[in-house]
Amino acid sequence: DQSIVSAAISHDECATCLCYREIARSTLIYAIAYPWMVELPDNRVLTHLWFGSYTLPPFSPNWLLETSILDDFSKSLDQWSVLVSEGVALVDHPDNPGRKIMSLRKTNAENAATAVRNFPFGVRGRLDLKLRLQTDFQGTRVCLSDCYWLPPIERKGRFGILIEPNGRLWTTGGDGNDVLTDLTVPMGRWCELSLIWDCTLRNCKVLLDGQWAANAWQLLAPDLAEYPPN
Repeated sequence: DQSIVSAAISHDECATCLCYREIARSTLIYAIAYPWMVELPDNRVLTHLWFGSYTLPPFSPNWLLETSILDDFSKSLDQWSVLVSEGVALVDHPDNPGRKIMSLRKTNAENAATAVRNFPFGVRGRLDLKLRLQTDFQGTRVCLSDCYWLPPIERKGRFGILIEPNGRLWTTGGDGNDVLTDLTVPMGRWCELSLIWDCTLRNCKVLLDGQWAANAWQLLAPDLAEYPPN
């Protein structure tokens, strides 16, 4: 079943396409598909999903060409998918009154606490993520992938890292096995984790607070990160 619908731009009658970007996401455990698209007089695009039966807000084709996204959670979790997940919530920032953060807490031992964010795929790119591990932290994975999977399917991503309950960091090797690094993510304070990938080199640099920590190697996959056309 389709959980997302993406759009792209082509300048050669679809022989090649650019800038696949999510335009719709299922909010229930039902598929969405079969978009009908029409260009409006102001050059924006109106899309109706026949399977899912709703019309999307019009968007500019130029929006598909944008290559950067910033999320400070001021607009809730609307840009994230938490389908069939438990324990994901928007909570008050502990240090900045009035701001919000996303909290992931495993509240059900039989289900995952996970969130997925789609962005335009890229052969190269960078993800900067601010996180704070609490004292009751039980471990997590952070993955970049080229496809969209719902829990409880376990995925290591095309590039992935594993953080143990004690904060020790592992990277995923090209053979799919996790490789222990010398880095430990601190507990109880904010830090910035950066993933800088280049699929032409099949490599992703992992930085902690701006300092190189390790390399993650790409699992066998197409030469892009995020989702391809279906």
